[in-house]
Amino acid sequence: MENKELFFHAVEMVDVDGSKNIPTILFYQKGKPVLIGTKALAVANNRFEVNEDFKVDLGFIDPTSTALRRKYPVASGEEKSAAALTSDFLYQIFSNTRNWLSMRGINTKVSVMLAEPLSLEGDLASRDWLSNYRKTWNEF
Repeated sequence: MENKELFFHAVEMVDVDGSKNIPTILFYQKGKPVLIGTKALAVANNRFEVNEDFKVDLGFIDPTSTALRRKYPVASGEEKSAAALTSDFLYQIFSNTRNWLSMRGINTKVSVMLAEPLSLEGDLASRDWLSNYRKTWNEF
């Protein structure tokens, strides 16, 4: 754990809407860009309007499967799959990151590291779930 701590503290973190810790939360408004993280929480009227518990669904369906995927209602009235919600979240993260890097004169062509939820280590997630979860992230 000590090496991980050193690594994370050695790399400057991107600030998104005043926070370097961005909760995986989305808030959709008709005709406006999707809001993410703490800004989504601040603008939404209540927790029922935000989407935040969709990531676990990524591991339940093989991304190469043609099976129907669960749809989640969003505040704008639409329904989106976990993959679509994740895509929207990542798009906003990458957009914010490019802007942040550009404003500092840093090359915007960078690699991104995504981590699996630490709470899923050990026996908490099946091998199939982890395999599907990893395949889904590779598609992005």
